[in-house]
Amino acid sequence: MRPALPLPVRHSLVWLSAAGWAEAVNSARPEHRDILLSWIERDLPLTVRRPSEFDPPDCLYLGLALPPSRGKLRLPITVSNTAAKVIRKPLLLSDVISSAAVDWQEPLQDLVNRLEVRDICPQVYGAFALQRLTSDNYIHAQSDVDLLITFVTAQKFEDFTQVVNGWEISHGKLVDGELLFPNHDAIAWREVKSNSRQVLIKSGVDARLVSREELKLRMCIEAGLPRC
Repeated sequence: MRPALPLPVRHSLVWLSAAGWAEAVNSARPEHRDILLSWIERDLPLTVRRPSEFDPPDCLYLGLALPPSRGKLRLPITVSNTAAKVIRKPLLLSDVISSAAVDWQEPLQDLVNRLEVRDICPQVYGAFALQRLTSDNYIHAQSDVDLLITFVTAQKFEDFTQVVNGWEISHGKLVDGELLFPNHDAIAWREVKSNSRQVLIKSGVDARLVSREELKLRMCIEAGLPRC
């Protein structure tokens, strides 16, 4: 019996089975089939996304993103729940350093080192993850590095903020990304630090605006983050 696959939460990496790829190709628009066939030939993963209002229920909702040189095309792919062959967590930040643009490699290693001192080991998604997985050029002059961080204490949140603020000043580069709640709901880190009256919380199935007061209460209760 094949071992059970992990839960496919947002940003997870999914390799489809042969039957899963056949399902994806057969349901794709004709102009997109060559893209999928190339992905199959290279044995590349897809990324778990939120379903749209047009997606059928109880399926596996995935995405494929092309690099800027190919128009940054984003293809949503919907297949049956049994279509996955392998499901893995997002890459670690340390995994993508060697494949990053040359001017990013030393700054990324410095960021990893600074965070490790605070016992923080982030995952990464977006351009840096895609460049590592595909060997195509996704990173450009305006890129920032998208991190996924799960926090369980207020001190970890403060440590992360202090490290990132200092690192951005030192290197003139930017960090973006999401803070994850225990149930995998997510909020953009920069929204947490902003003064906006409402913030966007993303779950595996939808996204919704909540008041700053509701966010603060939830962060305190669920993730142990500070009230201000």
